[in-house]
Amino acid sequence: NQIAANAVAYGCAESITISAVPFTTYTTQFPTNYANGIYGGLSATMVGQSGFLSITFDLTAVAFPS
Repeated sequence: NQIAANAVAYGCAESITISAVPFTTYTTQFPTNYANGIYGGLSATMVGQSGFLSITFDLTAVAFPS
């Protein structure tokens, strides 16, 4: 989240929103992804200063806390 805050502070973006689908909801909707070790429920949407309305990035979780 600090990277997003820096992008806004330095004028690279007007705003950035980070979203996450709850793990249980995601695994219920995509049970084969869970079996394959995939979690695609994270994203970040950036609203730019000019030239485009918004860009959404899908994020990948590489490690889960135990």
